[in-house]
Amino acid sequence: MNCIAQTIETLFKRENWNFRTIDERRYTLNFRGKNSSYNFFAVIGETHNTLCICAILPIQAPANKLDKVAELLHRTNYGLLIGNWGLDFNDGEINYKICVDFHDFQPSPDYIDNMINQVLVMVDHYFPDIGAVIFADKYIGDGVNNNAGGFTDNSVESVTNITTDINEMRKAIEEVGMYDTINEEKVHDRRSIRITTCGRYSRRAYADGNKIIVDLVENKGGYVLTDLGHAYEHLENIFEMEEPDVVKNITAATRFFGVELKQKMLGVELHSPEEYRQCRIRLERCISFLDAMQIFYAT
Repeated sequence: MNCIAQTIETLFKRENWNFRTIDERRYTLNFRGKNSSYNFFAVIGETHNTLCICAILPIQAPANKLDKVAELLHRTNYGLLIGNWGLDFNDGEINYKICVDFHDFQPSPDYIDNMINQVLVMVDHYFPDIGAVIFADKYIGDGVNNNAGGFTDNSVESVTNITTDINEMRKAIEEVGMYDTINEEKVHDRRSIRITTCGRYSRRAYADGNKIIVDLVENKGGYVLTDLGHAYEHLENIFEMEEPDVVKNITAATRFFGVELKQKMLGVELHSPEEYRQCRIRLERCISFLDAMQIFYAT
């Protein structure tokens, strides 16, 4: 068995995922996001050095909407750092995929897990926009859902009608794990939960010694999971933050992971304990990616 195939099967079995082997180079499985379920394919290249993770949307673009859907996907592709959207003009199939060449290194199960989660985040993030174009004749110029999962301008400032008790959120955090310490604190006179972790998804550590720090802060209608500016502060020590390339890459990265940057804080809005795990993964991966940006600017 090919090394990449072994790693794929190790991951699938470790996570207890229900998958099907099509042949020695292709696997298929299904994942459910917040908005829908998606068919996934893991395809190893003929040279056994490449891997493509592809997700197919459960809806197809009808013939009379192909141009509008194509425009939406093209606009979306323009800002992406990783992966791309595809549209089959023959049958209207819509997919998103990430492909990586592993010629010089052997991927770990966690690396492939990261690829799968990035694809899931993207298809679930843009599914409502694509559906709106197909079923509701939404005009693309109205704007696509680039800030899904972001937080509002008055985050960490006003609190009314909290939908979930903060004790329920803490219980959800404890059930998910992924933390070293967890404490309740006050942030701008709002109740919050401070979580520190080495971070399964972090490539290197930079905040509070070896820790990533995130706070779950009460916000209007729910909660904001935020890093309270730690990542941006770290980037300011490395880059000229006003440089066009830096601004473009930060914008693309936050859009990709469905995280919003406001007042130098990265944040994801959530409304129920069930959303915590996925939002936490998105935020940590965004932090990790931004931290790794210095690799591309190394002199």
